[in-house]
Amino acid sequence: MGRSKNVKPIRILMCVGTLLLLFCLGSIFVFAEIESMQIKGEQTAEGIYNSEVEVEYQATDEVGIQLVELFLNDERVGQNLLSEPYTNVTGSFTLDSERLIKEEAEDYSYKLKLVVTNIEGETQEEDRQIKADVSIPELVLSGIQDHAIYQNSRTVKVSLRDKNLEQAQFEVIVKRDSNVIAQEVIRNGNYEFEANEEGTYTIHAIAKDKGEHTVEMERTFQIDSSRPEIKQVAVTGHKKDGYSWYDDSVQISADLTDGQSGLKQMEIQINGNPYKKESYQNEKESHIEVPIPKTWIQEHSSKNGSYSVQIQVVDAAGNISKEHCSFQADVTDPSVSVSGIDEGAFTNAMPMIKIENLDDYAQEGSIHIEIKKDNVIMDAYERKGSSVNITIKHDGIYCISAYAVDAAGNRSKTQTRTFTKDTGKPLLSKIRIEGHRKEGYSWYDDSVMIQTNASDSLSKLSNITLFVNGKKLSSEHLKGEAEKILNVRLSKKWFLENESESGSYKITIVAEDRAGNRSETIRTFHADVLAPSVSLSGVENRSYLKTAPEIQAVATDNQAAKGRIELEIQKDKKPYKTIKQDGETASFARFLTDGDYTIVARAVDCAGNRSKEKKLCFTKDTTAPVLHLSGAKEDSYSTGEKQVQISVKEHNCKNMEISAQITKQLDGKSTDIHFGAIRPNRENYTQSKIVQQTGTYAVTLTAQDKAGNVADKKTLQFTIDNEKPIIKISGVQKENGYTSKVEPKIIFQDSYFKEKAITLKRSRGKSIAGITYKDKSSKKGGSRIYVNFPKAAKYDDLYTLTCNVTDKAGNRAKKEVTFAVNRYGSIYEIGKAEKEINHAYLQSLEQDICVTELNVTKLKQKKAEIYCDGEVQGAEIAVRSSRQEGWNRYDYVFDRSLFDQEGVYELNITSRDGTDNFTEYKKEKGEFRFFIDRTAPSISVSGIEENGRYKTAKATVSVTDAIQLSDYQVTCNGKELYKGTKNTPSAEVSIPSGYDQTIVITATDEAGNQSSTEIQHVTVSGSFFVRLWANKPLCVGLAMGILLIAGGIIFIIRRVRRKQDIDVA
Repeated sequence: MGRSKNVKPIRILMCVGTLLLLFCLGSIFVFAEIESMQIKGEQTAEGIYNSEVEVEYQATDEVGIQLVELFLNDERVGQNLLSEPYTNVTGSFTLDSERLIKEEAEDYSYKLKLVVTNIEGETQEEDRQIKADVSIPELVLSGIQDHAIYQNSRTVKVSLRDKNLEQAQFEVIVKRDSNVIAQEVIRNGNYEFEANEEGTYTIHAIAKDKGEHTVEMERTFQIDSSRPEIKQVAVTGHKKDGYSWYDDSVQISADLTDGQSGLKQMEIQINGNPYKKESYQNEKESHIEVPIPKTWIQEHSSKNGSYSVQIQVVDAAGNISKEHCSFQADVTDPSVSVSGIDEGAFTNAMPMIKIENLDDYAQEGSIHIEIKKDNVIMDAYERKGSSVNITIKHDGIYCISAYAVDAAGNRSKTQTRTFTKDTGKPLLSKIRIEGHRKEGYSWYDDSVMIQTNASDSLSKLSNITLFVNGKKLSSEHLKGEAEKILNVRLSKKWFLENESESGSYKITIVAEDRAGNRSETIRTFHADVLAPSVSLSGVENRSYLKTAPEIQAVATDNQAAKGRIELEIQKDKKPYKTIKQDGETASFARFLTDGDYTIVARAVDCAGNRSKEKKLCFTKDTTAPVLHLSGAKEDSYSTGEKQVQISVKEHNCKNMEISAQITKQLDGKSTDIHFGAIRPNRENYTQSKIVQQTGTYAVTLTAQDKAGNVADKKTLQFTIDNEKPIIKISGVQKENGYTSKVEPKIIFQDSYFKEKAITLKRSRGKSIAGITYKDKSSKKGGSRIYVNFPKAAKYDDLYTLTCNVTDKAGNRAKKEVTFAVNRYGSIYEIGKAEKEINHAYLQSLEQDICVTELNVTKLKQKKAEIYCDGEVQGAEIAVRSSRQEGWNRYDYVFDRSLFDQEGVYELNITSRDGTDNFTEYKKEKGEFRFFIDRTAPSISVSGIEENGRYKTAKATVSVTDAIQLSDYQVTCNGKELYKGTKNTPSAEVSIPSGYDQTIVITATDEAGNQSSTEIQHVTVSGSFFVRLWANKPLCVGLAMGILLIAGGIIFIIRRVRRKQDIDVA
């Protein structure tokens, strides 16, 4: 009994040690487990899913679950990567229809696999098989359009489209005029039928697939091959009794029917031209009454009065029917014309009178005619056709009446012609002449009286005319008088104005009646009422000659016989010579010395008529004048005025011709300048003329005396220029700013241009390289045209364009324009310190910030803003304005106290200048941004922990900074494992195998702020015993368990040996 009591505690101690050892080992070998995996979604009766599928899961693991994944047919379709390990995880994955359709198989089978992985990389899997059909079938119909109408048969095809076509089916029902003509269930294919009979068809199709998705489709169409009908076509209207043609409006009527698709359109054409169209809404029948107005018939008259009508009807299926009818119409009264003689005419010929029916259809009508002579009806008749000719043979007074009637019975107005035919000549008596004659002479010497009598009984007198020597002297128009007495007086004045060389006068009197018949009578007489005359020739009166002339006197008289000539000659007002000579001529030529000569001549005819005296004067002169010009140098250029002086030396100065011509030339235009009246009054004569207008003057002085003696010509040319050169600058204006085209143009002009100087200077920039121009020049100036300034910001500046021009007379002109090129608006500048601050990361700001804005023109608007973390700060910014090299300068000063708060700062300036350019610093120079940061980065680490023991280990390091991270470093026992930058703020870092390691992460931001994190006692080893050794509590427990078991075993052995010793003893 005692021995058993001692053994029991030992056994209990061994059991406790064993349990302690198993507990320690169990804590090392623990695996993940999937507790549940459920699949949810809509299913058919056969268990097939027909929409999206949701997979729900629950998994557990003592070490901690890191990753859950779902695979569809061995392709990963979802994963859940946990931010940190969890021992119990629930969740779900959704497989949408698009994903299932992509993987759909013919048997609708899908393989799902759920995989759970713990932080030690150990996995647990679970597989499931499901069936799903999520694609929607589609019905397609071809061959017809919905609600369409066709003339001919149609082949209609219904097709089913589905992912698994073999598992789908559809039913088709075809109706014609509401009666079912076909009904079939179709699998795996198409349905096709032929619609070849007239009627309205309806096709209804229903499809259903394995997933119980149902679609329906219905289409309607019609077959109509019958043409519409046109019946009861009629033409109605008014006709006069006895006539077959219409004389007013006409109406076309008809009945239209179509029993199938219905009427769509009706069109009427008349003589091939469209007249009326009418549309229908598929009516089955229609009665039409279409009027054709009288006005339309008038405007569209045909050549023969016939109108062909076509009625065309189209039904909704496009079937066409046509019917024709015709009618004849004339709705316009005819007109008649009478030609060949005028109303009230008188004629002595045989007239041919033509009467015409002017109606369009004259051949179908008639003409009615009545003829009267001397107011008695001679004839009356009717003629068919378009015209009638009438000939009048006998003298008399006639009246002809005519009217026309057309084929429709319309009657024209009556036309009449009254006229007289007369072939007899008027009667004339002999001519009687009365007047005065000197005794012993048969010729009349004064006025005469002429008389005669005329008469005509039928057509009466129209004119009586008197001719003298073939020239009409008088003519009297008579208004149908039967008798006329003519009295005409020829006065002495008439004889003087109508002198006959022979003195003979032939009188002719002509009488004419209204029918054109003429009679005449003739008588001749003589008359002379003129005295003789004398003429002198050989020299012009009051002329000046260098040689002696031959003077000749000639006597003339129209009828007189030979007479006598008398000449008296004086020199310097004294008698020189007297000559008397019989006959018609006398002459004298002996003028030996210079002087003033006067000749007087007289003539007497044989009838005693004496002529008036004829006087002739002339001067004989052989000496030429002497000329001189002064007042300016030849071909000179000057300003102000010039006095041109002429001088003439001539003995007979009063009787000479002096020409002082001044011509001014300017810009191609010539102007004659009047020198003034030159009237020499002494032998040495001078005269002057002042000229002062701008131009080139050409002075020509010539002189010739009356005798033809010519002086030597004198000339002088000089130029006066009192006008400054003209300079025009266009394309730019003074103090204007330009934002687009900049093309300055200089035009300089001067009639006497000499030289020019043009400069273009800029305010800030020294170089004008890249700015080009084109020069043109001529004798009178030229131009310079600048090519549009290059479009680049460096050419924005204040420019001064200067032009100086000098002419040959020394006149100078200058024009200057200052303008601004401002295409790009303001220019922004910052100093060296500001450039260092821009985009810098700072813990604080040590100085103010200054931004300078330069603009060629003044700013109309300006604004400076500070943004902190994207929000505008309501701070006032100081702005100093000034002028710098002609530019406007604005300095924006941002005080450093405005940037005490941590954050991301942005500075921006906007402005609008005088040329309306809008400029923004951000757009022109980029962002002015800097960062104030006094906070160190934050560090987070997952995947390892202090005192951790791992077979393999990866640390997930994430570093964040409020502003901007610079870099970070991961070290293990002082050795660098990883170097990260701002571009890689998180990383997965493999921890090397090692025992009791220290992991340090150090991070620095761009502003220099630094932070660090330290993880101690991390062991990574593939050896179980190394990891076990690293677990100090576990090692102590294992050692105690082993010692307890070993002690128990030793104790038992000793007890057994002792027992054996006792038994032996």
